[in-house]
Amino acid sequence: PMYSGTYVYDEASLRAIGTSGTYHIVNDIALTTTWTPKDSFSGTIDGHGHTISDLAIKYESNSTHYGEAIENYGFIRELKGTIENLNFKRVAVSVSKYKDGINNSNVGVIAGVLNGGTLRNITLTEVNLTVDHYREVSASGAYVNTRAGGFVGHMSSGKIENCSIGGTSSIWSKAGRATDSADAQCFAGGFVGYMTGGTITGCSRADSVSVTSRSKSLTDKSNRPT
Repeated sequence: PMYSGTYVYDEASLRAIGTSGTYHIVNDIALTTTWTPKDSFSGTIDGHGHTISDLAIKYESNSTHYGEAIENYGFIRELKGTIENLNFKRVAVSVSKYKDGINNSNVGVIAGVLNGGTLRNITLTEVNLTVDHYREVSASGAYVNTRAGGFVGHMSSGKIENCSIGGTSSIWSKAGRATDSADAQCFAGGFVGYMTGGTITGCSRADSVSVTSRSKSLTDKSNRPT
């Protein structure tokens, strides 16, 4: 068939997707190197039933740095557009931050934040997603939040429709702080880690998908990174 828009047929053309426009994935694509998340996307990606396999996202920070208050991780950091009719298989997402000045971590396979966008007819299988966020803060009122979701870390608005997550999959969210006087919260979900708006309809999560969240003081060495 002839589609109106840009064809995506291999790893190079997938990585070349811009911040907007209409894209059609016309082949199954197996990724060979770590994925660099797109900062923002407001267009349309139609997978036409094809599969992206071996998506790997990894971020590690072992030093204090200060920047924006929120950091987002996923196939797209912030999704304002539409991704539909697409499968993801064998996904590994690992975000580990220690001594980090950033307050929040929003992590999902598809998007760190869903902001008015739409996810439709998407399946995830064999997902391993882990967020470890430790912040050396001790003052009362200081905080760190981790939000981990199979599809989206933080959903502020938008729609998730007719999607599913299955296979042997796990979603871990951990938050740590220097003392109990500081605030540390962690959120985890099969679809969305933290939801403040939007709708989820017609979706399913298999029993083989485990979801865990844990918040501890850094004085608890069982939750401290090695």
